[in-house]
Amino acid sequence: MKMQNIITTIICCYFGLLGIAVQAQTFDDHKVFSSGSGAITIVRFDHQNELFASGNSKGRVVVRKVSDTRIANLLQAHDGAVHHLSFHKNQPLLLTCGKDKNVRVWNLGIKANVPVYDLTEQVGVQSQAANFAFFNQSGQDIFYGVPDGTIYIVRDAMTKSPQRPATLIHLSKGIYKAALNKVQDKLLIASDKSVFLFNPETQKVRESFRVCPKKVVDVKFTPDEKSFGCLCDDGTFGMYDLASGKEIVKRKMVAPGKTELAFSPDGIFVVIGDPGKEPKVYYTENLSEACLLVGHIGPVRTVTFSADSKNILSAGDGQFTKMWKFRKLYGDDIPKSLQEPLAPLPPTPTPVAPTPNNSMPPPIMPTTTKPEVKPINPVDTIEALVLKYNKNRPDSLGNRKVQRSQKIRVKTDVLEFVVWDEEYVDGDTISLYFNGNWLLKGYALTASEKRIKVKIDPNIDNYLILHAHNEGTKPPNTVALRVFDGVRERKITLMSSMRVSDAILFEPY
Repeated sequence: MKMQNIITTIICCYFGLLGIAVQAQTFDDHKVFSSGSGAITIVRFDHQNELFASGNSKGRVVVRKVSDTRIANLLQAHDGAVHHLSFHKNQPLLLTCGKDKNVRVWNLGIKANVPVYDLTEQVGVQSQAANFAFFNQSGQDIFYGVPDGTIYIVRDAMTKSPQRPATLIHLSKGIYKAALNKVQDKLLIASDKSVFLFNPETQKVRESFRVCPKKVVDVKFTPDEKSFGCLCDDGTFGMYDLASGKEIVKRKMVAPGKTELAFSPDGIFVVIGDPGKEPKVYYTENLSEACLLVGHIGPVRTVTFSADSKNILSAGDGQFTKMWKFRKLYGDDIPKSLQEPLAPLPPTPTPVAPTPNNSMPPPIMPTTTKPEVKPINPVDTIEALVLKYNKNRPDSLGNRKVQRSQKIRVKTDVLEFVVWDEEYVDGDTISLYFNGNWLLKGYALTASEKRIKVKIDPNIDNYLILHAHNEGTKPPNTVALRVFDGVRERKITLMSSMRVSDAILFEPY
């Protein structure tokens, strides 16, 4: 079964005994978020499933509420890229590290853009920038790792008298990534070609695993903490048993390059980013492909699951974060290809594994006035654009590449579209093309909803194409779209740039 053919959002199925499809579920393309200019370097959810945060290449960290996705905190956390961030297990604290060689802790319960702990203020500018930073099991100490292979601990960091950084361990091959387990008493460390299992409390390496031919780019515990997954720089993903060191499975999954992996806390799925632009979700049990996340316009460098396994965040060089939201499928919503019984999968073989007190810059807040943007292209030029096809699919509109990101099945031939600018009113101007006609020409998006009714033609493929006249002040050009077919309503997000136009195919049942 080729799941990549189903790109309406992310279609995921969980198959029960004897290969019978007993439950189908989907992660809908729920929302898209901008953090201003700069690539997104890291995304994470908190432990209580109340907040999520993103850091970017300009040092900005945006913290949002899971319940309504509104901004809770806006931090100019670092002078340069944010390398890592992690939430405190019990308190509203966020730990960040960045390219400016600083490690900071932020109290998210207050709005002040001032850290409650600042490594540079305590000991001066460090010689290296930390790749990662975590709170320890007690929640009072923090530890961080630098590229030369040293992990430091700052004891009593959350008190008024933090101690100076002390060395926990030094690995001669350097350190790139690390992952902390749920109890926060075990650390997986990615060092060159190997992964080390380290106990921060006893300061001892418990196990070491040679897992990659060249370099480990990411590593994570599985939810049961009996094994771990790792991603190599050649695109190979592997899983290994922590007790025996045995290789459980190993397979080439993505193109070579830097990205992340994340396991769903319920243990069903693993999501792997993509140095291209289409991260995928796989079944953890056998690594068969389950889901395809479509809609990014650049490499996806960071991915994560929420604590309840109901949401996925994905982000990267495209300068925005996408949230994918869980939904069960029932009846006609389940594609016919997913309703057919599947043959049981064969068992997987198990072979043996061989600065001084710096002042913070003022926070950058969302603008409340209409921003100035570049003048749009004249509307009369729209009519001159020609839609060209390749193998019966839209390929280009004018000089823009057309990329179909989604397919939606509808139950009636009359649809109502509702469009608006949901995230920031940042000056986005659009035109909408549907079945040879321009529904909107040079329309400036606002927070107010614009309603349009269209009719489906059963004899052709019905494509809605978003043509961007600009990218506002927060690229790319994003449009919130609600579709109602008289039976059910769906909300999705369209994204276009000055080079690529997003498209949706509407298909009648």
